[in-house]
Amino acid sequence: MPRGYRVQKVISVMNAESWKSYMERLDNIAQACRRHAGAAPLSAEVWKEWSGVVHTASHGNEILKRSRLPELEAGANEFLMFHGTKPEAADLIAMNHFDMAFACKTGLFGAGLYFAENSSKSDEYVKGDSKGWYPMILCRVTLGRIYYCANQDPTKDPGRDKLESACTTGGYHCVLGDRLKARGTYREYVVYDHFQVYPQFIVWYSRT
Repeated sequence: MPRGYRVQKVISVMNAESWKSYMERLDNIAQACRRHAGAAPLSAEVWKEWSGVVHTASHGNEILKRSRLPELEAGANEFLMFHGTKPEAADLIAMNHFDMAFACKTGLFGAGLYFAENSSKSDEYVKGDSKGWYPMILCRVTLGRIYYCANQDPTKDPGRDKLESACTTGGYHCVLGDRLKARGTYREYVVYDHFQVYPQFIVWYSRT
């Protein structure tokens, strides 16, 4: 495990088409959340039961404000999240968007796009370039109505198919896999619709 990280370069992604699609989906999810009392924003009591508030919550709007970007939408449970990847994928995601065809089909929570609130978790999935720099994408992620899962083996209980269908047809928008509570590791946030994600920054860093 690296002792630390050093940021080398940060790129702000400007993709008008992806942004428009993302904002349309965010608005739809915010409307859906209003039909479910307490869905968004979640109360402090609920977050406490779910191992605490999202770790990036306290700094998300500060980062966006300094970059003169729109604030996060609490009414849709929108947060900044990390996603580790490889150099060529980072460039493709910035130019286009996340592609569900490359969703992790064998992941604990099914064929979705996986995000973390801890950069050290996303660092497990990065690949370096020739300079030894690694790309991590800091994304806006609309969690919406959250399906909470703290089961020891979610592939069996409730099962990948049930988790996916809960979000694609069951009225939820993402799965919060609480591996912190289940195994003492990291929480994972999974969405099954690429329009719920906008890659806001590509952070290139080195390990120390």
